[in-house]
Amino acid sequence: MIPAKKYRSLFLTIFLGILLFSCKKDGNTVNQITPPVILDSYNPTYIQPQSLPYIIPMHNPDFNKMTEEGVYLGRKLYYDEILSTNNRSCSTCHNHQYSYTIPAMGPTGIAILSHINLGWYNAYGWNGGEGIDLDYVALGDLAEGNPFLNANTDSITSRLRRNAEYQKLFWDAFGVYITQQTDSARNNYISFALAQFMRTMVSNDSKFDKYLRGEVSLTTSELNGYNVFMAENKADCFHCHGNAANPL
Repeated sequence: MIPAKKYRSLFLTIFLGILLFSCKKDGNTVNQITPPVILDSYNPTYIQPQSLPYIIPMHNPDFNKMTEEGVYLGRKLYYDEILSTNNRSCSTCHNHQYSYTIPAMGPTGIAILSHINLGWYNAYGWNGGEGIDLDYVALGDLAEGNPFLNANTDSITSRLRRNAEYQKLFWDAFGVYITQQTDSARNNYISFALAQFMRTMVSNDSKFDKYLRGEVSLTTSELNGYNVFMAENKADCFHCHGNAANPL
């Protein structure tokens, strides 16, 4: 038998170990253990978003400036199922082959919006009603039970704790121990990384781009469609999709 004194000492040691391993902060679980990877000094490589000669500069906010490391992390998350509990990734419904959408209805029964040239916008959703920065758009998909990813806070936390590569990538991109963040802070960094990658999704060499640059002519049918798109007494599309000086 273990003497009572030693038993109390053993119990205290186990209790302190559990306490150090995990604590509660602001209602969110925060992992306090040292990450199982050796991290280099935080030294991101800042980059500029792509610019186009005929439209305004792309947004590149000070709180989430683009870096090579952030874009790399965002791309990996975009194509990975680690954020979901339904074996979906962002790329499941936003397929590169179809301009980052899919030719089918999404989980909510509506068409999937294309992830192209979003870096120039500041209003999102079908009617532009989400007036937020692109950096926070993904938070909706990371919410508990969202139909696209069916995200689960606890499962994301567990998978990141088991994934040394992601712990290093978050450090390289943002200088944070991602497994030590609150749930809300962790989701912010995930959303920031995804936004950086989405700012690289630029379409600037379509036939219409070439037409705006004066490099090609549109066919009669294409010009008719363009006129319908731009006419207020016809389709009147341009009010939500650009303006008279910068359609689409």
